[in-house]
Amino acid sequence: MLQENMIAALNEQVTMESTASHKYLAMACWAETQSLEGCASFMFRQSDEERMHMMKIINYLHDSGAEVKISELGTPETNFGNVIELFEEALKNEQAVSASIDRLVELAIKNRDYKTNQFLQWYVEEQHEEETSFMKLIDRMKLIGLDGQGLYMIDEMLAKFEPEEENA
Repeated sequence: MLQENMIAALNEQVTMESTASHKYLAMACWAETQSLEGCASFMFRQSDEERMHMMKIINYLHDSGAEVKISELGTPETNFGNVIELFEEALKNEQAVSASIDRLVELAIKNRDYKTNQFLQWYVEEQHEEETSFMKLIDRMKLIGLDGQGLYMIDEMLAKFEPEEENA
């Protein structure tokens, strides 16, 4: 049985994952208005992935007999100067999610909640992959540049990007 402080913290993480999904959805919409279909597709996939992360925690809470509390979400940012700024904002978001996961792991260890600690290890690895992917993409974008042809190349790269390729 989960302790109350762990239930509260996991519910906060549900909100964080939902907010991340919401942010990526807004980023995808921004990309579409810029005619960056590859970037939009990438961000729509990211939004779906964050929703899956949220649902995984919701299912864990339900399976543990805990109550899930869904919080209201704010309006995400919808204006970005360029695609690099968009991805730098996404990286900041991933870093915040990673820090939150780390706090959950610390709480699980403090509570001697070994099942939750084990559950959270998937998130620890996932966040490492997410941060690495975003950092590499930002580096590539800066290398390619945002001039006409460079922006086209970036958009094409994002349309095909799969994080697993980065870890091979």
